[in-house]
Amino acid sequence: MSVKVLTSLRLNNAIHDILLGDKLAVLIGEDIKDPYGGAFKITKNLSKKFSNQIIQTPISESGFVGMATGMILKGMNPIVEIMFNDFLPLVSDIIINSSTKIPELSKNKKKLGKLLIRTPGGGGRGYGPIHSQNLEKIFFGFPNLELASPNLLIDPYETLKNFYETESNVKIFLENKLDYAKKIITKDFLKDNELKTKDISSKLKTKILSNSKDLDNPDIFMMCYGGLTERAISAAKKLLIEDEIETSIIVPSKIYPLDIELNKYLSKINKPIIIIEDNYTDNGWGSYILNILSEVNNFLSFKDVKIIGPKKSIIPANVEKERKHFVDEDKILEHSRNLLL
Repeated sequence: MSVKVLTSLRLNNAIHDILLGDKLAVLIGEDIKDPYGGAFKITKNLSKKFSNQIIQTPISESGFVGMATGMILKGMNPIVEIMFNDFLPLVSDIIINSSTKIPELSKNKKKLGKLLIRTPGGGGRGYGPIHSQNLEKIFFGFPNLELASPNLLIDPYETLKNFYETESNVKIFLENKLDYAKKIITKDFLKDNELKTKDISSKLKTKILSNSKDLDNPDIFMMCYGGLTERAISAAKKLLIEDEIETSIIVPSKIYPLDIELNKYLSKINKPIIIIEDNYTDNGWGSYILNILSEVNNFLSFKDVKIIGPKKSIIPANVEKERKHFVDEDKILEHSRNLLL
């Protein structure tokens, strides 16, 4: 990867090109027009060029996601920005009970548009209990609904654009606030750190990143998504230097449902695996992955799998305490070492 621009700019570029190439695409959300350009500036300058395709709304998430659901019935393709991941519960009723059920309720007679919901989550900026959460697990398990999360291993432009073009009529795109100001990991970084990579899955890539001589047979696997990727890489580096433990990290772009190719890969894993998530671990992404492992894998026992996530407490507003609330490098190291004892 030679791209060195910020994640935020690449997401902006992707939305720009979607609006340019698809006249049925409409961007909807709060404060998304210039001069503000969205709470994290992802929609900056877009209203200057696509004034007829941008709708700035009042503060009413359920209202404008309901409007977007009506648009897909008319064959339009709304892209909705929810200002913070924490507000997803406000739209869960519409998504679960309306948007995702349209194909079956219409007996597949309607030509539906696509609904893509973008939203930032995660802590580290001191936004506190109701602006730092990750609530994606609310949406696991429903048909006609897919979730993806960009990471620094793949150009976010590619991830967002490819996700927009997938067949599912409802999609949720989970961005990490701390990644907006970061640059994509380059080939030079991988070379300097003696890391190998491998792609699994079709259009929405799953990357495997490894410091092992045999990428498919390390001492331990890690599996994570989105903004957790950097922390996993740092922990893997320390494990190699301090403990001579080789690690392979599995990072899917699509986190629900997992692609068939990734399921096939998981079926062959016969080494301990640590699953890292940015949500409380009860009935979360880790539980979903563990369920898949129990179905496809004949090698692993439950003692070979560990799920780790944030502390089960209200997120503090203090920046340092907030960062410690979430999974950090030290926590990944501790549990990885314990798993190998």
